[in-house]
Amino acid sequence: MAQAALQFSFKQTRIDAEKNVIYGVKVIELGEVKSDHGPSEVKHKHIASFMAHAGNRAIPVHWTHDYLDEDKDRLHAKVGALKNFRVDGDGDLAADFHVAPTEYRDAIFWGAETDPDNMMFSVVFSYDPKDPEGLPLDFQAADLVERGAATTALFSETNTMTPDEIKSLVADSVKAAIAEYQTQNKETQDASAAALSAATGEIAALKAELANVSANAEAKAKEIAAAELTAAEARFTAALGKGASFKPEGNKEIAAMSRADFAKLSPAEQRDYILTKRGKVQD
Repeated sequence: MAQAALQFSFKQTRIDAEKNVIYGVKVIELGEVKSDHGPSEVKHKHIASFMAHAGNRAIPVHWTHDYLDEDKDRLHAKVGALKNFRVDGDGDLAADFHVAPTEYRDAIFWGAETDPDNMMFSVVFSYDPKDPEGLPLDFQAADLVERGAATTALFSETNTMTPDEIKSLVADSVKAAIAEYQTQNKETQDASAAALSAATGEIAALKAELANVSANAEAKAKEIAAAELTAAEARFTAALGKGASFKPEGNKEIAAMSRADFAKLSPAEQRDYILTKRGKVQD
């Protein structure tokens, strides 16, 4: 999918309808020639010869070869010209097609954009039949046909764009990719920040609730502990009252204490009075 999309995009960048130019078209390819005229095979020497004959000239382009059967000027069939000849990555001859504002203009751009595999170039040249190589003696034209003798499609699958066009295409692609990444990254960061903020608020609320529970539990524990201590002291006092009816022999100085006075003492004083001083509690 990505490769097909890139290839389609790559070809589309070669079509500039506003400037009436189709960049990087295939003019003639290396390999077998499907014709009884001229060489049976296009070789590198043929490509070099066509390049030499083209030089810096503009080579005319006609709408099919029909004009070749007519004994009149070819200008009526002309639909554009080829310029800026070069050898592409396949070793084939490529050029830029400058489209003329004729009745065929829309059909040419439609074919380039929609059906480039069924519109291509076919070169017109003369040669010496006695030459076994069939090298071209001139380069008269390159006409648009449905099936070329030495071409298979309008565009080559390898790059025939100029270095500046390649740089521009790559730069635009990189800028678009960076912009898309930044947009997606910002959306992700915003979502993460919102989630973090929500989580932080929830954690703060939980901490406050936990602190409140802890404080309540601590207060409750102190309240329970105080109540249990009071109850234990009461039980201890009652137990002392029941069991403290004696007074050890030889301790005549400790006077007996009424229960009311005993109750006024602190627990420590009560224990000291009973256990150490051997005091007596009486009703």
